[in-house]
Amino acid sequence: MNDVKLWDSRLRLRDLEKRLSDFAVSLPIEMRWTSDNLMLRAYTPNLDRFIMLHTFWHQCHCDLYRLPIRGIKESISDQALAETPRDYAMLLSDRCLDSAWDLVRLWTQILDLGLDNPIKDFSVSGCAYQCAKIVATTTYNGVSSLNAECMRPPDAVKICLKILESIKSAHPVVGRVVSPRVHLCRR
Repeated sequence: MNDVKLWDSRLRLRDLEKRLSDFAVSLPIEMRWTSDNLMLRAYTPNLDRFIMLHTFWHQCHCDLYRLPIRGIKESISDQALAETPRDYAMLLSDRCLDSAWDLVRLWTQILDLGLDNPIKDFSVSGCAYQCAKIVATTTYNGVSSLNAECMRPPDAVKICLKILESIKSAHPVVGRVVSPRVHLCRR
């Protein structure tokens, strides 16, 4: 995707947004993200699936909008970014950051349950890593026009690292990702 003109892809992007929205609306009420639904699953084997569903839904939004963010592996080329209207690039960056903050809030609710290692699925580790990188990159590099959330960016990155630590208990290889990334919290 490095040489795709982002502006020319906007209709496809809107179609993908609509599909994600339609999916969320189609979920049965008991599968939608609410504090009550989380509590209902807190001590059941269904917790992992519930967490993964909502983590990946938000991650899809991050992936959809992250193309104009420099420092992210999948970002478009500098030339393609220069050809993209600045307002449109900023809109996508803001939406990406919003989605990353949504993930942080979701994971904060999960961690607030006080469960030992509430997330064990290895695939969520990629989401947590990318979320931390998006928050750090957009916030520290001034990529987003959004004001800071109620949580400071280093605290948001720490939530992502706590999720990685939780997964590390079941998948020690995640430790190779966590240790070198701790510096993101210290900025």
